[in-house]
Amino acid sequence: MEKFEDNEILNNKFLATTIVSSVIGIFIAIFNLSTDIINKAFSGNKIISIFSIFYVFVIIFAIFYTAKYISKPKKPYLIPEKFAYALKLAGITGLYQNNKGNFSQINDTLKGLNPKIGKVNNVKILAYYGHKLFSSIENPLREIMKIKENKVRIIIAENDKDFLNDVWELESKKNDLPINEVKSNGKNHYNEAFEIIKRLYDLSLATKVDFKYKYFTTQARYAVIIINNKWGFWTPYHPGFKGRDTMSFVLEKGEKPDESTILGQCLGHFNTLWEMLPYPTGVTP
Repeated sequence: MEKFEDNEILNNKFLATTIVSSVIGIFIAIFNLSTDIINKAFSGNKIISIFSIFYVFVIIFAIFYTAKYISKPKKPYLIPEKFAYALKLAGITGLYQNNKGNFSQINDTLKGLNPKIGKVNNVKILAYYGHKLFSSIENPLREIMKIKENKVRIIIAENDKDFLNDVWELESKKNDLPINEVKSNGKNHYNEAFEIIKRLYDLSLATKVDFKYKYFTTQARYAVIIINNKWGFWTPYHPGFKGRDTMSFVLEKGEKPDESTILGQCLGHFNTLWEMLPYPTGVTP
């Protein structure tokens, strides 16, 4: 069995904060009660003094019990070896449930903070439009594009075509929202993403870095960002569900250079799609 250790208290920020706040409150109470005990002892009220001392001991016991609870050994989670091995073969090394627009791991990898990847020189992005993603990673991409030898490739859906219109219609039905509202929001988000892509393309003209983007219409059912052809963040699409409400997987290609891993398959699909798609008007091949 594969062991994955976790600490349910420390990983629960609300619970951890509550415990710490309680401990601080207890220390304050001890200080106040100690002062009160001294005052009561000298005032001759022995019953109140004894009760106060007993209460202090109860509080001290609560402190030690809480400390023991926090510092208890981490709870191991066991995964059957066959399943763990299958995940390893597929190249899945992590997952995010309910993305909620958290792209910190992508940002860190783009900044060169992932020791397995190191300095970034190649980025591939496939998305419907990904306005939150592009908003989050624009600055790291700008840093990457300061080096002429680096390469960036982006494929997004073409705006106001049947593909996106169908996606927005499914989202409208799934969430019981007016179709006009969903389309309006979708188009605004698309424009946000494209403005960032356009700014990056204009920057590439100045820095002479190899930055290109293309449009797709139907050949994508997932979003993925692939870095240095070795690391990826993969989000399967379920039209009707928003990206922030889906699950994403952290991918590594592993030792095998073929398409036996999910990242290898995504990479092969991206490269084939890139070769098939024409360059948009105004984008120099």
